[in-house]
Amino acid sequence: MCKLKKNVYLYFNIFIDIDECSIKTHKCSQLCTNQVGYYTCSCNVGYKLSADNLTCEACSSPFYGKDCAQKCECNGHGSCNSVSGCVCNEHWSGLHCTQDVDECLKSNACPIGQLCNNTIGSYVCSCPVGFMMKDGHCIDCPDNYYGQSCAHRCSCLSHQKCDKLTGACSCKDGWTNTDCNKDVDECTSGTHNCTTSAHELCVNTQGGYLCTCHVGFGLTDLSGKKICKECSEGFFGQNC
Repeated sequence: MCKLKKNVYLYFNIFIDIDECSIKTHKCSQLCTNQVGYYTCSCNVGYKLSADNLTCEACSSPFYGKDCAQKCECNGHGSCNSVSGCVCNEHWSGLHCTQDVDECLKSNACPIGQLCNNTIGSYVCSCPVGFMMKDGHCIDCPDNYYGQSCAHRCSCLSHQKCDKLTGACSCKDGWTNTDCNKDVDECTSGTHNCTTSAHELCVNTQGGYLCTCHVGFGLTDLSGKKICKECSEGFFGQNC
C-alpha cells in the first residue's frame, strides 16, 4: 500500500480514501461530509460555522435557518426562532406576521349571548342592541334607555313604554289613545282576568283594575286562585 497524500492510499492500483466522518476521527461539532483526502464540517439548521470551520454556533436574532442566512422580519408582531423564522403572536399570522387573525371565527371567542367584533391585532366583545355590558355580562337597558350599549335616552311620556331596541314609544298596559293618556276600562272591555263568579266584581283603576267581592264575601286563596267566599261567622261587609 502506497500513501499518496494525507488520508489517500494506493493499494494494488486502487485508490483508497479514509472516511473520517464514518470512523469518527473528524473534529466537526455537528455535521461531517467526507471528501477525497479530507472532510468538511457543516451545521444543523439554526446554526452556522464558526471561524475555525469546525464548531457551530447558534444563530443570533434576527437571523435564522441554514447557516443563519435568512433574516426574520416579524414587524413587531412576533419573535424570531433560529430554526423556522418568525413565531407570530396569537393575534397575527403569516411568514412575516402581517396577517391579522380573525378571532371571531373561533366559536368561543366571546361568552354566549355576546357579539364578537374583529379588530386589527385583537377583537372586542360587545352586547346586542338593547343590552349593555356590566361586569363582563350583558344586561337589559335600564328604563328610558335604548339602542347599542343603551347609549340613547327614550323620549316617551309617563304612560308610555320604550322599545329597548328602537326607542319607539307605545302605551303601557292599562292606557290607550295617541299620547297614551286615556285609561283602559278593563272591566267594561272584558280584558280583565277576574273570575266570572256571581260574587266577584271587577273594579277599574287608573292604568289597571282590581278584583273584589260583593258585600258579605271576601277573597280567599284556593289552590293558588283567588275566589270569593262568604264571610265567616262574626265578619261582614265589603271583603268581610
